[in-house]
Amino acid sequence: MPNDDTFSTTRTGLQGPENIAKEAWNKADPFPIAKDIRKLKVAVTTSHEHKTQLEAALIYAKFGVPVFPCNWKPDKDGKIRKYPLVGEGGLYLATIDPTQIQEWWTKWPEALIGVPMGRRVGMWGVDADSKEKKGDVDGVKAWFDLQSECSDGINNDGVTRAHKTGTGGLHFLYLWENDRFVGCPTMKGIGEIKGEGGYLIFPPSPYAHDGRILSYSVSQDIEPEPAPDWLYDKIIGSRPKSNGPWTGGSYDWSENWVKSKLDEVCEQVRTATKGHWDEVRATKVFLFGRYVGDGAYDADKAWEEIEKAAKQCDAPDDYVGEVKRAFFNGVKQPLGPPDKAKVKALPASQWLGEKLIAAPPALIKGVFPQTGVAIIGGQSGTGKTFHAIHLATCLIPECNQTTYIDQYPIKRHGGVLYIVLEGKPAFPMRVMAAFEAMLGKEILLGKEIQQWNKTKFPFS
Repeated sequence: MPNDDTFSTTRTGLQGPENIAKEAWNKADPFPIAKDIRKLKVAVTTSHEHKTQLEAALIYAKFGVPVFPCNWKPDKDGKIRKYPLVGEGGLYLATIDPTQIQEWWTKWPEALIGVPMGRRVGMWGVDADSKEKKGDVDGVKAWFDLQSECSDGINNDGVTRAHKTGTGGLHFLYLWENDRFVGCPTMKGIGEIKGEGGYLIFPPSPYAHDGRILSYSVSQDIEPEPAPDWLYDKIIGSRPKSNGPWTGGSYDWSENWVKSKLDEVCEQVRTATKGHWDEVRATKVFLFGRYVGDGAYDADKAWEEIEKAAKQCDAPDDYVGEVKRAFFNGVKQPLGPPDKAKVKALPASQWLGEKLIAAPPALIKGVFPQTGVAIIGGQSGTGKTFHAIHLATCLIPECNQTTYIDQYPIKRHGGVLYIVLEGKPAFPMRVMAAFEAMLGKEILLGKEIQQWNKTKFPFS
């Protein structure tokens, strides 16, 4: 049973203040949090240290997280529907302006803290429902079952930041990717997706329910991670994936063909006459949306052109909204290019500098890759060597730690080769100190090991 912790405002064809607010939202730049998502952890932690919802909301704004007030009162049936209190405009009025926030929470001091999802905030979420009473769907259990089924056990498990709702549901937060549009579809048996047009309630947001004081909290205190491919496959459909070096069979979209097709669709939308509006929307626009979903063209830019054409058509007021619905429904159902639209190309993972490359498998999730090169940078004297030795000690087989800095999962252990290029005189002392502190054992280095011919060290 849905927890009513979230709502979506993805209706199309809107008129008046809400539509104006939405258009302004879609054209605006991302909020500061989207540019440095690492600040989210500190924002949530700090908000818990304050007594009032106003103070917590101002903390979020300080860290660049836009907020708006949501209802906390039960309706006549005793159900709490957490909708925006700001009226026309809804979540699209979310702000980091302290004056506006002060005004809102002075008017509604107990209002819950709503945070919009999508491009401007740099994240989207999975809202897994809790089983509140007999007969309800246990969305949380279903989510973990799906995660276990789809995980490859290495770097595709879907583990990410999670918040716990007042009734035991879970909100899993993932990084927003501009080339993968996420809306607000449902996940049968689990709950809902909260992407563009949706929002979540953020901690602490306390409220009274059935004589109890409930609140939101942190369940998994890590940074939002990129969503795994299997999750995208579930909610927006799969997209072509690289299977290694190019063998001549990989393809990309022909830019000339796509641009020509976009111009053609725009012309059909612009010149459609009575009796043909539905035909153009349901076939031409929907099909091009499917191409865009496969990566043929940037979704936002394509819609900008199609919307401009729709507004020029002599059609009913809801025509633009219906065209938009058809386009983004198509985006959610990707379709590969016809043969005439294909051009041979290297897979995305090999176009360095032009396209994002897939994240390599991790030795320490979120910190250290299994393949490739990682850099520990900083000024002299800031502890780079200390950090590197600590990192290496965590990875050797003798170390039984499962997390790094009590937080980042260690995927596997193995041998470590440490090449000393500077600081050689102090290196043995540092290693001995690390072993004694982390493993509770002494290690002999230099001339002292000559007497132990058969000694096997866990690293070179």
